[in-house]
Order: sequence, then structure tokens, then C-alpha cells
Amino acid sequence: MAKYSKASTLLYRKVLPELLQQKIDVIRGESQVFKECFEPTKSIFIHVPKAAGTSIARSIYGQSVGHRKATDYIRVSRKTFKQYFSYGFVRNPWDRTVSAYHFAKQGGTQHVQPIENKVYQSKKFRSFESFVKEWLVEVNLEKEDVVFAPQYWWLYENSRCAVNRIGKLENLDSEIGYLETKIGINVNIPKLNVSDKSKNFFQYYTPDLVDIVGEIYAKDIKLFNYEYTG
Repeated sequence: MAKYSKASTLLYRKVLPELLQQKIDVIRGESQVFKECFEPTKSIFIHVPKAAGTSIARSIYGQSVGHRKATDYIRVSRKTFKQYFSYGFVRNPWDRTVSAYHFAKQGGTQHVQPIENKVYQSKKFRSFESFVKEWLVEVNLEKEDVVFAPQYWWLYENSRCAVNRIGKLENLDSEIGYLETKIGINVNIPKLNVSDKSKNFFQYYTPDLVDIVGEIYAKDIKLFNYEYTG
């Protein structure tokens, strides 16, 4: 009887508080990652940088949602993540590369700033060509500023798509129509983060630059079925 009592005392004094703290940590972690603004529509927007994400997030959620990968949510709670409709947008990689170049070079916008890096004001960024040939080919994209990270990195878990839907920025109007039906609200996309001059992105490319950027972002090009159309 005394042995049982001692074990019970240990359970209440040590084990249960530890289990309770673990539960509190889980709840706290979920509340920090699964934003309150996601709740009304039961949807999670994965903001791929330089794919109109600022405008989309502010239109649907009334605020920016930050740059979190699908795997960031899954790591906190796969079960909770699956309870939401998850989606993201991608952009033609050649177009997005021009946009990312201008974004970093000019220091971002009033809404979003790049990670502070002196190289963005260096001679390597003096032109789009030098940026590609002297910097982009040399860096580890997944360890640099997120604006240069490949798009699949945000939306895939290992080799599998982790979200319910991936829309293309080039088909934004039809995708917004789908979202309105799916999440049950009207969506009006303002142009909040127009930082680039890539409307005619093909003007930045020579044949060798097309090949280099195509090789760097080959996995995005294959997964999202893009081609250079300049």
C-alpha cells in the first residue's frame, strides 16, 4: 500500500505536470502558427514569395500571413493542418526570378522588406545578367533570402504536394473564382506589393540566361508545368 502511495505521489508531482506542460506547449505552438485569421474560412494560405501573396493574403485575411512552408504547419500539427483547406500560388520561374531580383535590389516595398544583405547593392546586382551569372548560380537558394527559394520548397513535403490546391498566378482570375466558391467569401485582389518591372520579363533574357535560370529552377518548372514563352 505504501509503495502504491509513493508511486501515486510521483505521478502527481512529476509526471502529470510534465504531461500538462507538453500539452500547453502544443496548444501554444499551434496558436502561434495556425493564425486566428484562418479560422473564419477554415483555410490556410501558403505565401510563396513573389507570387502576389501579399495582395492575396490581405484581401482574404485582412493581414499578411508571413512566409511559412506547408511543412512548418505539418510539423506543429499534421492533424490540425488537414482540417483546413490549404492552398498556394506559383509563378512562372523566369518571371519570378526577374521580380525577385528587383525586389532585393531596391530593398523591398513598404509592405515587405528582404533580408538585409549588402550583396544586393553590390556589383553582382548591377544588372540582371550579372545577378544570374555571378550570384544566383553560386548560392544555396534554400539558405538565402526566401524570395529566391524554389517554389516547391513551400508547397511540398518531401516529394509529395502537401496542400490541397496550387494555383498559377497567370490564371489568377479563374483561381480567385474557385477560391470564392471554396471558402465562401468575395475576394478582391488589390496590387499591394508591385515591386518589380517584370511585366515583360522576357526582355531580360538572352538564350544563355534562359538556360541558366531554367536549370536552377528545373524542379519548379517540371512540377508546375512551366515553359519559357518569351
